[in-house]
Amino acid sequence: MLGMTVLMTAQDRDRAKVADAYKWNLTDVYPGEAAWRAQKDKITAEIPQLREFQGKLGSSPATLADALELMSRLDKELSRLYVYASMLSEQDTRVSDAQGMQQEMQQIFAKFGAAAPYIDPEVLRIGSATIEKAIAAQSRLAPYAFYLRDIARRAAHTLSDSEEKI
Repeated sequence: MLGMTVLMTAQDRDRAKVADAYKWNLTDVYPGEAAWRAQKDKITAEIPQLREFQGKLGSSPATLADALELMSRLDKELSRLYVYASMLSEQDTRVSDAQGMQQEMQQIFAKFGAAAPYIDPEVLRIGSATIEKAIAAQSRLAPYAFYLRDIARRAAHTLSDSEEKI
């Protein structure tokens, strides 16, 4: 019976009654919902730019760096947007608008994933020797060296395009 009383007391706790020291500050992520929506719209509009690099990653180390920088920046910003929506929805799971924001982010992440599936197979086609030369020639590729080498490392376990379609 004591356990039920403690549980019910914890469930009755109103967030407004919790000391600020025990709550996260969403303004550290975005100043407010309007800023979140503006950034979400901006980043969502940039996702199709990833497709512009399809078939061109091996054309130059600079092009590869441009593509990876865009992919990384979008991923970082989308993650930040998702964290805000998730934290907002967790403040009060009864608020449907916040739940909707989290669902929007799941859909946008799916769109992001659909815009970039060509990157790993295209890097594989470039080949590890060319990738190593590109890393050495383009300093902007240094942060992506592990990622690029990991793709090359998995080459023996990756199917060809035609095999993937099966």
